[in-house]
Amino acid sequence: MNKDNVIDILGDLTWFISLLILQANNYEKVKTKKDSLLMSKMLQKLCNDIGLDELEITAIIARADDKLNNTLNKVKTAQEEEE
Repeated sequence: MNKDNVIDILGDLTWFISLLILQANNYEKVKTKKDSLLMSKMLQKLCNDIGLDELEITAIIARADDKLNNTLNKVKTAQEEEE
């Protein structure tokens, strides 16, 4: 498997886990800090173990952040339309 595929998969996985953490904490970012830090440490260890460099880790995080922001914007828009 090439590194681009690994980055895509880990980015999607990070996005999904981040969304679950937010949902579990009622979308309050302050409450998610402990879980987010744990996930970050686990992702860093996994990336180091499989030989990804800092630029590739940044790409994973950027992909996850973009998808998370898009998802949250869709949720916000849907809630506003319901009102």
